[in-house]
Amino acid sequence: MRILDIVQEAAGIEAVATSRLVLEALQALGLRNLVLLSPYKSNRAVIGYLEATGFKVVHDVALALEPLDFSEVTPAQWTELACKHDKQEADGIFLSCTNTTQIEAIADIERTLGKPVVNSNQAVLWGCMRRLQSKLGRVAPLPELGRLMQQQL
Repeated sequence: MRILDIVQEAAGIEAVATSRLVLEALQALGLRNLVLLSPYKSNRAVIGYLEATGFKVVHDVALALEPLDFSEVTPAQWTELACKHDKQEADGIFLSCTNTTQIEAIADIERTLGKPVVNSNQAVLWGCMRRLQSKLGRVAPLPELGRLMQQQL
């Protein structure tokens, strides 16, 4: 039994994981070939997970930061990194990690590159809003959080 199944069974409600919601977000945007940027020491595990689920990482950058420093990278720095490391064969950018300011850079990166961007926090917000749609009703698009958050929830 998987951890999410155990949590769901114990809580009596649906449990979600960032990794699953990221996949759903990437699929919702029709992305397949990705540039992956993260503050991690290595992207090996993330690449393995993405590629095992049908995505291709065409380029990646791991900043090799200590966990306490992840949030020190500014939105402007994430934008600069994404623009510097974009690849023509990539149809989108994945900014991996929840302890960052990446979500604040999404709209700027999308405007500059003309490509969709998915960030871990954004994917969690989007996925939870979709699951709560029956309780929330129609939610207005949030363009400052990128193309993903402009999709019909």
